Amino acid sequence: MFMHLLLAGMIISQAHGDFPLVKLNGDTVWFSSFKGKPLVVIFWSPWCPHCQHELPEINKLYEKYHKSGVNFIGITRADKSILEDNIRKHNIKYPEFINAMDVINQPIFGEIPGVPTTFIFDSQGNVYFKQIGYVPSSVFDDKLNELLQKEKSQRKKGVWGFLKGLFGGSD
Repeated sequence: MFMHLLLAGMIISQAHGDFPLVKLNGDTVWFSSFKGKPLVVIFWSPWCPHCQHELPEINKLYEKYHKSGVNFIGITRADKSILEDNIRKHNIKYPEFINAMDVINQPIFGEIPGVPTTFIFDSQGNVYFKQIGYVPSSVFDDKLNELLQKEKSQRKKGVWGFLKGLFGGSD
């Protein structure tokens, strides 16, 4: 029975699929390469005033959390030169990817009606938090702290804690 549960979980996680992200230099990075660590994904546009306001705040969060193993990526539809200008202007430290229309329609993101839209994924690649529109960085800070604490607690429990939780056991 346990093996069937594991296999079912694998099938569910594969249902989201994998897809390429295009770097500014044209290289491809696969979305699945970020699995195993928490991930913040920011969909934004250079012509969006809320995005422009949010970028420096996201950059500060990156500076705070990337040493803790949290990955950050930005995704935009802007052409390469406009994106490069914005990266310089806002001193963006995290990786940026172009061709957002190829990515935005991926099932894992659901509906993205506008920008900025920000996702926080857990280490397993599940959506932990989604925010459409601008929100103060303190909200993301709280959510990242909460996620890191939750994952730390799960690691401490280990396999036996996982199995107890799966089958309704108590600590």
